[in-house]
Amino acid sequence: MTDARERPGDQDDQLVGRVVVWSLVALVAILALNGAIFAAARWIPSTAKANFFQDAVVELRSAPSPGDGEGWAREGYLVFDEGWAAYRMSSSRQGWPSPDVAVLKSHDGRWYVSEHAFGDVVVRVLPSEGSPANLEAYLARFPRHGWHAIEDPR
Repeated sequence: MTDARERPGDQDDQLVGRVVVWSLVALVAILALNGAIFAAARWIPSTAKANFFQDAVVELRSAPSPGDGEGWAREGYLVFDEGWAAYRMSSSRQGWPSPDVAVLKSHDGRWYVSEHAFGDVVVRVLPSEGSPANLEAYLARFPRHGWHAIEDPR
């Protein structure tokens, strides 16, 4: 005849098993909630990027030539030996939900966009790098800035 009584360690094993199962359930629930929160957070900057992009395009369409000034990297302009480009940028360093996005329009009407976190790179770091001959030289020298050519945003 077998003894139907449980051994003393069986209850401890069952308790440990229940704790492990409920811990896993809680972990899955937290990860699922966390994913939903991050998905919502990604949506907000996307809206901010779209709004910034639209405003930047409007400003850049009417940007005058940079005129005389010091340095090749100025607030709102990159001035090359051959031509210039106007830019507008937004940085997450300016406070949430400011997105990291920049829009650049060359003097001959070409458009570029970047999601590089420029911060104050353009006005503090670039001037010490020496002036590129033209926009193509700038793009080749600073590929880390991630400029992507885009169609004219009408």
